[in-house]
Parts: sequence; C-alpha cells; structure tokens
Amino acid sequence: METKWADLSADERTEIENKLRAAAGSLGISEMSVEWKKPGPLGHWQVVIGLPSGISDKERMLAQIIQRAEIDPPLSGVVLERG
Repeated sequence: METKWADLSADERTEIENKLRAAAGSLGISEMSVEWKKPGPLGHWQVVIGLPSGISDKERMLAQIIQRAEIDPPLSGVVLERG
C-alpha cells in the first residue's frame, strides 16, 4: 500500500493502526500502545509504538510487525517508544 504519509486521513491512520495491531497479534503480542504524531520538521505523520517490557529485542520485533503489516512507511514513519 503506497501512502502519502504527509496527508493521512483519520481513516487511513486507523487502517494502518489496525494492520499493525493484527501483525503484532500474529506474533503473539496482545498489548501494544499506538500513538500518532505529526512533528513539524518531518512533514509527515509518525506512528509511535510501545511494546511490552517482556520483549527482549524490541527493534527486531518492530521490524517484523512492520513487515507483516505490509505498510510502506517513510524513514522515521514508525518509531519505537522509548522509556
């Protein structure tokens, strides 16, 4: 799905979020936080994902979720929540 992340509608963001949640569920992740932001310097929407603390390699898991969700985000379009 090719999306212009600069102009995502609320419905498009919901669709992407649903794909991400479904992909996470297929990997056995039942809980994750999803927050949309549009930082001014980037010029496009960014989805911030928080994964459960029990996941040891969160970067790898995030990459798998994005791949399974079959989304095509821009660089810095999907980021892992730090904390």
